[in-house]
This record gives sequence, structure tokens and C-alpha cells, in this order.
Amino acid sequence: LQVLSLLDQGYDRVLYLDGDTIVNPSARNIFEEYSDESKFYAYDENSNPDFEAMDRDPDVEPLPRDFEWKKNQYGKYKYFNAGVMLFSKKHRLCFSGIETVPDVPSMWTYAEQTCLNYLIAKNEVEWESLDYSFNRMDLGQPDPDNLRFEADIIHYAGPCRYTEPDQKTKYHQMIKDWKNYESYTQK
Repeated sequence: LQVLSLLDQGYDRVLYLDGDTIVNPSARNIFEEYSDESKFYAYDENSNPDFEAMDRDPDVEPLPRDFEWKKNQYGKYKYFNAGVMLFSKKHRLCFSGIETVPDVPSMWTYAEQTCLNYLIAKNEVEWESLDYSFNRMDLGQPDPDNLRFEADIIHYAGPCRYTEPDQKTKYHQMIKDWKNYESYTQK
């Protein structure tokens, strides 16, 4: 996450995108949609009760901690997906204390994601969930109607069920989707 160093180089805000994302050419301006620079923004994976496959409480519960991990409106632990994150200058040090992160297996289940969530919770960083359209993942559901193309940012996260039978990997699906983006969005 060297992207945070951009805040030291004069940028007021920085948008981080995973390499497995595609930004819709007609996407809304995320900086305008989320203009409160005091908040860190990322999609709360625990904010949609319709997607039980995305329940992150079992990942948070076993973590040793001496602080209160805030909960969302559904009574679930706030837990963001790290594929799309919007930072402001205020957040330059929001991930400080990495050396205090407990070295337990559940911390690394989703690469750096749980660790980043842990630090945001521990450092009491105020954050708000992005709209699902700014981090459109499959959330355990296939997309036979190609509704992902209505999103501002498509995220081909994890095992990615967007992959069609003729595609070998999500990388191949991303290439196909990008090449055919206009045909999908003009239907």
C-alpha cells in the first residue's frame, strides 16, 4: 500500500484499485460521490444480509483484540473489501501499528484484507461503505444477465463466478469483458 505515500506528494485524495478491477468508462466520479475527506471509504462486505457467503463475522470473532470492533446497521462487524479504497490526507497514518497485529492464521485468510480491517478498527478510523456499484463483486452469485456492466467499478475478486464456461480464468474473462464492454452496455 505504498499508494499512501502519494498523500505525502501533494495529492489530497487517492483511489486504490486492485489489479482485478475494471472501471466503467461512464462511471460516476467517486471523488464527487464521496466528498467527505474526513472519512475513509470502502465497500462493507458485511452490509448485505442477502449474501450469506460474505459473512465476515467468523473471520473477525477469533482475532485477539483489546478494542471494540464497530458493527454496522445489521449488527455485523464492519468489514471492508480492500479492492477499492478511497483515502484522504487524514488517512496517511490510518494503517499504523502493523507491528502490533496478532500473528494468527485467520488474520491472513484474505491476504492483507483482514489485517487492514484490523488496523482501521483498532485505530478507530471513521469509515463509510461505498455503494455496491463502486465495488461490484459476484458475492457468491453468478451473473448470467451481465448486470455487472451497470456498475461503476467491476471487481473480479476471489474465485469470481463471473467467468463464463469459455474462459479459463478470471483474467481471460476480464479481457473478454473489456473488449466487449460496449456491446454489453448497449443492450
